[in-house]
Amino acid sequence: MDIALYALSAVLVLLGLAGTVFPALPGLPLMLAGFALAGWVGNFQLIGATALVVLGVLTAVGLAVDFVAGLLGAKMSGASRKALWGALIGSVVGVFFGLAGLILGPLVGAGVGEFLARRDLYQAGRVGIGTFAGFIVGTVAKIGCAFAMLAVFAGALLL
Repeated sequence: MDIALYALSAVLVLLGLAGTVFPALPGLPLMLAGFALAGWVGNFQLIGATALVVLGVLTAVGLAVDFVAGLLGAKMSGASRKALWGALIGSVVGVFFGLAGLILGPLVGAGVGEFLARRDLYQAGRVGIGTFAGFIVGTVAKIGCAFAMLAVFAGALLL
């Protein structure tokens, strides 16, 4: 039974790693769940409370940076409130259009929102590009947090 649970833990971690790149999967929470399951199966002997707290903090930081990065990318390019709402709506609608929708949804939503606010196609394009840049920064931050989580887990196993 333990082998099956450790295998499930590994699957959750691998799915989580994939989720740091593919926005459809909640990457960091899946990784945290996999690490917590591995700790539970081992009666928290190797993966204890300290490691799990650090992993939880890394998960929260990664999610927060990912969320804020897109908004800051839009805001730094001079986005209006309508553009920020457009990015949020585009993110939600993009979920229904697969990977391309998840990536392009916030960009298109921010651009449309900015165009509706200012009727300036150039500014709408700038805001869309800024939102996309924020998305890239957020993805890089999530990947960094994922590798930090792997390092914490490995350190807990080895020490």
